[in-house]
Amino acid sequence: MISIILFLIIIFILLGYQFFFKPWHPDLPNQLKKTNFFYYGHRGAPYIAPENTLISFQEAIDYNIDGLELDVQFSKDKELIIYHDEYINFNNQEINISKLDVKDIKKINVNNKFSDIDPQFIPKLEDVIGILPNNILLNIEIKSYKYSNSHLMTKKIVELTTTKSINNQIIISSFNPFIIKQIKSINPYISTAFIWSRKSYFHYKLFSYYAKPDAFHVNINDISADMVKWFKNKNINIYAYTVNNQSDLDKAKGYGLQGIFTDKPDIKNV
Repeated sequence: MISIILFLIIIFILLGYQFFFKPWHPDLPNQLKKTNFFYYGHRGAPYIAPENTLISFQEAIDYNIDGLELDVQFSKDKELIIYHDEYINFNNQEINISKLDVKDIKKINVNNKFSDIDPQFIPKLEDVIGILPNNILLNIEIKSYKYSNSHLMTKKIVELTTTKSINNQIIISSFNPFIIKQIKSINPYISTAFIWSRKSYFHYKLFSYYAKPDAFHVNINDISADMVKWFKNKNINIYAYTVNNQSDLDKAKGYGLQGIFTDKPDIKNV
C-alpha cells in the first residue's frame, strides 16, 4: 500500500513538473524578433473597412502594418472561417455561427457600417493566406466557443499553414491555454501566444507555466508592473490590445511592451 502511494506521489510530482514548472524557451518569428515595436492590424483595419474581411486586411497591408490579426472558428461543416462573435444575424435571426454551413455563411453581408464600400462577406482562413505578403506576420486567434471541437480545429489550422508553407510567419493565439497546449503538441515549432484580460477564467502566471506560450497578449487596461516584470524575467514578449489612441500607445511604450494590436493602422505613423 505504501509503495503504491509513493508511486502516485512520484507520478504527481513528475506531472506537475512537466505541466507547470518545466522551463521553456520562447521563440518567435523573425518579423517579431527584428522589429523594435510591432503593430498588428486588429481584425484588419476596422476603422476603415468591415473587420475580419479581405478588404479590411488589405487596407491594413496598404498602411504598411507589421502584422495582421484575425479570429478563426468552425462553421457547421468544419470549415475555418474568419469571424469574431459567437452569434450572427442570419435571415433576421441571431444564430450561433457554428450552426451554419459555409455556403450560408458566405451569403451574409457583414458591411453594415461603411456606405462607401460594397457588400463584404466572411472569408475563410485560406482566403486571407492567399493575400498575405511574405513580409507580414499573421496572428491567428482561435475562438473557443465550442471547446469540444478545438482539437480538430487546431489540427486543421496547422495542416493548412503547413501546406501553405507559412509556419515561419504565423503566431497562433487563444484565451484558452488548453488550446495553446494543443498547438504545441501538434507542432512545437509553431509560435503561440496566450491572450489574457482580468475577465479571464485562467490565472495568467499559472497557466502560462502550463501552456508555455512564446508571447503574451494582454488588454491594455490590465497591464501592471508586476506582470511586465514577471514575463520579462522569462524572456516573453508582451503585446497589448486594443490600442487606438495616443494615451494607450504611450502607456504600452512606457511599460516597455514589444507591440500593440490596433483598429487604426495609421497610428503607426503617429
